[in-house]
Amino acid sequence: MNSRWIEVVVTFVGVACSLEGVLAGPVSPVTSKPNVQGCPKIADIILVIDISNAITEASGKQENWNYVLDFASSVVGSFPIAPQQTHVGAAVPSSRSIAGFQLDKYMERNTLLNAINKLKPFDTKPNFAEGLLYVRTVLFSTDDGARNNVPKIAVLMTGGRATDDTVKTIRQANLMKEAGIQVFTVGMTDKVDSSLLTAISSNPSASHFFSVLDFSKLNTISGDLIRGICDSLPIVTTQSTTTATTTTSTITRKITGVGPCSNLPLDLVLIIDSSTSSVAANLYNWNTHMLEFAKSIVDAFDISPSMTRVSVVEFTSSAYTAFLLLDSSDATSVKTAIDSLKLNGGDTNIAAGIRTARTEVYHPNNGARTGVRRKAFLVTGHVADVDVDQTIPEADLAKQAGIELFIIAITKQVDEQQLRSICSAPVDSHYFYVPDYSQLSTVVKRLVNSACN
Repeated sequence: MNSRWIEVVVTFVGVACSLEGVLAGPVSPVTSKPNVQGCPKIADIILVIDISNAITEASGKQENWNYVLDFASSVVGSFPIAPQQTHVGAAVPSSRSIAGFQLDKYMERNTLLNAINKLKPFDTKPNFAEGLLYVRTVLFSTDDGARNNVPKIAVLMTGGRATDDTVKTIRQANLMKEAGIQVFTVGMTDKVDSSLLTAISSNPSASHFFSVLDFSKLNTISGDLIRGICDSLPIVTTQSTTTATTTTSTITRKITGVGPCSNLPLDLVLIIDSSTSSVAANLYNWNTHMLEFAKSIVDAFDISPSMTRVSVVEFTSSAYTAFLLLDSSDATSVKTAIDSLKLNGGDTNIAAGIRTARTEVYHPNNGARTGVRRKAFLVTGHVADVDVDQTIPEADLAKQAGIELFIIAITKQVDEQQLRSICSAPVDSHYFYVPDYSQLSTVVKRLVNSACN
C-alpha cells in the first residue's frame, strides 16, 4: 500500500471518530497534519476545483493533485455526511467540459471521499465564469439534489489566473451570492489573482478567502477554512415524524438561542451610526462590516408582516428613518433595503437616533403593533457630540415606552460609561463591545441570543 493510500486510511479513521465534533487523536504520524475541529452543521456544499494547467505548470503533477484531493477530503470530511445531514457535490471545470458529481450522488462519508479521490485534473486554461455558472444553474438546482431551506456553500479552489473575462467572472459570482450561495475561495500557489478571488468571495473576505504559496501548504489552512464555513452556517436540525405507513423528514433552519424569537411577533429597529467619525470616512467599513452586520441580524429572525418586522434608523448630526416597520414583508426585501443605505457623514447624535425610533418608527401609523415586543439595536463607533445632554434622557424615554435597548459599541472612540448607562438592564446582556468594525460579526450570535431569551 503506497503512502498516499495510508494517508487516506488515516483520514477515514480520524473522520469516523468525530462524532463529538472533534477529530480524535494526536497529530497523525503519517501526515503530520494538526487536528482540526469537525463541524456538526448541515449544508449543501459544492467543491469547484479549477486547477487546469496550474497543475502541469508546477513540478510534480500527480503529487500536487494529491495535495488538492487530500485537502478537499479533509474539509468536507469534517461535516456530517448523511441523507438528512450535509450533502457534497463537485465540479472540475475546464475550457472544454466540466466533470464532477451531483449533491445527491454520495450520501455516505467513505463513498464520498472515494469519489473525490477519483477526480481527475484537466490540462486546459482555467474557466472560472463557466464553472460558477454551471454550479449555480445545474449543481445547485433541485433536479441535481439541492435542498430548499438548507444553506448553500460553494468552495472555489484554484491554482492559476482566470483567462476568461474578469467582469463576467465577478458577475457570475455575484449572481451566486444573490441566489443565497456563500462563496469561499482558496488560492493555491503564488500564481493566483488574489484581488479577483477576494471580489468573488462572500463578505467578509477575511473569513471567505484563503491562500497558500504552493500546493504542499494546503493542510495549513484546512482548519481555518472549516471554521470559516462552519461559523457562517446556522444551526440546522433534522426532525423525523413516523406514521403507520410512511416516514417523512423536515429540515428546520434555526440559529442557536433564537427560541422565543422564532415563534413570537417582534418589532425590531436597527439604529445605525452613519456619521463620518463613526466609520472614519471608510466606505469599506460601512459596506463590508456595518451593512453585513445588519443583514446578519435580519437573517436571525423570521421576517414577515405577522412575525418579526424590521426598521432602520440612521443617525449623524440628525436622524432619519430609512424604512418603516410596515415595509418588512420578507428578509430578502429588508436586506435589499439595507444594501442601499449610505454613509452620510457628519457629527454623532445618538439622542436623535433613539428619539426617531421612539416617536416615528414605533408609531401605530408606521407599522408598530400593540402588544408586540419592541427591541432596538443601536450601533455606534463614536462618542456623542451633538445633543449630548439629551442622550441619557432620550434613552430613558425609550425604555419607559417599552423599548428594550441594546448597544453595540465599536472602537475605543466610544464613551463606554455613557453607552452602558443608556442600554436596558441588565447591562451584561444588553451592552456589546468590539475593538474594530471587522469584529462586528463576532457578536451577532450573542446579541441575538440575548434579545431572544
